Amino acid sequence: MKKNQSLLAFVLFLFASQAYALSNGECTFNNQKLTYTGVNLPSLNDIYKDGEVLGQLTLSASYSCKTYHVTNVGGNAGVVLQIGVLGARHSYLGGNRYKSNVSGITLESSYVKQVAGYNNELHLVRFSKPAYSNQQNVNGVLNLPIFDVIKSGKISSANSVSLNLNSPFYLTSHLYDSGDGYGIFMSPNSVPNTAPIPVYNASCNVTHPTNVQVPALVKGVRDEVSSYFNIALNCADKSVMQNNVQLTVTPVNMTNVSLSSDKSTLLYNGNSQMVIMNIFNNLGSESQMLFSTMYEFSNDSQGSSFTIPMRAKFQLGSSSGYGNFSFQTQITVRYN
Repeated sequence: MKKNQSLLAFVLFLFASQAYALSNGECTFNNQKLTYTGVNLPSLNDIYKDGEVLGQLTLSASYSCKTYHVTNVGGNAGVVLQIGVLGARHSYLGGNRYKSNVSGITLESSYVKQVAGYNNELHLVRFSKPAYSNQQNVNGVLNLPIFDVIKSGKISSANSVSLNLNSPFYLTSHLYDSGDGYGIFMSPNSVPNTAPIPVYNASCNVTHPTNVQVPALVKGVRDEVSSYFNIALNCADKSVMQNNVQLTVTPVNMTNVSLSSDKSTLLYNGNSQMVIMNIFNNLGSESQMLFSTMYEFSNDSQGSSFTIPMRAKFQLGSSSGYGNFSFQTQITVRYN
């Protein structure tokens, strides 16, 4: 019996990658990245006010360059190559500040300078003699914190943002103030946005009973009573309330109500009634509080809400008769 054999032929194609020689003063850039380090971004200004620094943007990239053959260019003796950016000027606001791509964020840099004849660009690195010779191949990595991130208003996004300048900008190699004929080599790819940065709602609200009911006081039978209630601070994000909570209970001016000189007691004296009021907090062990005095509590749990159990104590005065009485206070809660 005759076997039919099939012949499988494989053709192997080999492609050789072409290696391009760098021209004098040329740089190629790879792995460009803009990284944010700092706090999560608050959507409102409750915590960070306008003008405060929230973090930094760091520019990183690997580069491969070939230095110029120069001795003196534009007064920069021995400067053989420089790296900067082009395009930043289109986002320039003035001073050292730039418009970002996110409403409510401004960027500020210490690298602002003229680059390749353009003002208000970023001048990053210079290779100089004697460290580098003429027409030398130079490889390395950029890792520069180039912008401070400044709070400048409300951030409308409710989830996250990716930061950058308002207009695209590109890494470039050049000779500063070199004039014509030396060439400018710019990356074909703009510096990308950062990874998403969380944006949190910086708002909080305080909950407490509008009215606290006081059990009936009966002279000679029940001369002292207490009412219990909670004051709670509730925030949209725990980042808002990382350290302390501050509480102040302030009497509101009312007819027939006065505050003792040591601020410990409110006295109602009118309509044949004499009633003394004191107030306490029950965080841990109970502690009496002075009115119109700020008390600070540590937020050890680092949560997004904080509850302060309270007790108001009422006592009949010795000459009190029968009737109605009331006290009115204002509660102020701060946090940081």
